[in-house]
Amino acid sequence: MHLSLINAASLGTEDLKLKTLDEILQKQPMELNKKIKPANESLNITFHNNSFIADTQIIKDEAIERLKNYKTLPDDLLKDLNQTTNLFIVIFTDQASLIPENTMNGDIYISSDMDLARKNNIMGSGIIGYNPFDKNLITLNLTDSIDLKDVMTFLQCPTISTISQETIHLYENQSFPTFYILTKKETIDRVTEELRETSKEFKNQARIALVEYQSNSIKHNDFVGDLSLPVTILFHERKIYRLDDKTTPDTLNNFINNHFKGTLTPFVKKEPPVDNTNKLVKKGVYENAKTLLLNKKKDVFVMFHAHWCGACNYIMPEFKKLGRYAKKHSDKIDLVTIDLEKNSLEEFNVGYYPFFRLFKAETNETIDFNGERSLKGFTEFIKRGHYKIDLLKSEKVEDIDL
Repeated sequence: MHLSLINAASLGTEDLKLKTLDEILQKQPMELNKKIKPANESLNITFHNNSFIADTQIIKDEAIERLKNYKTLPDDLLKDLNQTTNLFIVIFTDQASLIPENTMNGDIYISSDMDLARKNNIMGSGIIGYNPFDKNLITLNLTDSIDLKDVMTFLQCPTISTISQETIHLYENQSFPTFYILTKKETIDRVTEELRETSKEFKNQARIALVEYQSNSIKHNDFVGDLSLPVTILFHERKIYRLDDKTTPDTLNNFINNHFKGTLTPFVKKEPPVDNTNKLVKKGVYENAKTLLLNKKKDVFVMFHAHWCGACNYIMPEFKKLGRYAKKHSDKIDLVTIDLEKNSLEEFNVGYYPFFRLFKAETNETIDFNGERSLKGFTEFIKRGHYKIDLLKSEKVEDIDL
């Protein structure tokens, strides 16, 4: 401590003559002793036989509220898992800031016994989860962004299984990836056994789900292409990744490892280039989509669709009618259709089909359409563009080649 930081005016003229810190402490015990007092232990939280360390009052208050939704860990829960019939999660931490929000109704326990955590191979704050049906015990690091719903959902899924319409939602997990294996019905059991050891190797990180390949499915055929079954697909952060080789224990192991290393290259779907000369309803594909949509000289109204989408096919003729009205404004507006299931353009962030969006000239500002899907609804929406074009004021509807 530097004596020059002490306010001389508050000490008085007599205090200015003091030579030592001990003498100052005798004169000003209340003020200076506060500055050297140990951390406030009243911030610590006691919850049954647990104790959690909080750094601030806000963290303490939040932790106390969250602890209301936890159970304390029974002494015998982890001693003999063979006798356990319930799926459960145990949170191990002594840090109040790491207690995650718990909105689950299942068996979720909390413990600050870090010695017990280490005995169960958890170094620091972490999670143990157990699924008695799969005899699967998982251990995870605990972070301040952990989502217990994702952990519980992940735990409910066997390390490898065949999915159905009833169970597929369990595998759509934001925190833990699922590697989907497309294979023929008659080979599902064999492929499952071949890949079982691989699934166990990644039991704390990922799940493997087998999907019956449907030869009449356009989406399945798009994924498989010219590869031999079984074929592995990964959906991650709005991108698609494909194992470009026949799926075997070795190739799948490498594929999963490369995903966690961040070295996978996204699977790119793209239609061949097209000639849009004299077309007022232009076709966007992988190669030309950005050039078409980010055209600062024109307003651009685009319909994102999928070739297998019934609602898209129903509204497409109505959308194409706009081309006949737009001919006289071709210097100011382009109409575009893009099949996103045939072209990998995830950067446009389309959540459903059909999806309509207006890109304004000059700025490329976007406006998403949510009005009536009709000629009238579309033309009213186009007025919101940079040029505020009213297509229905055209004197004559031109019969052009769409």
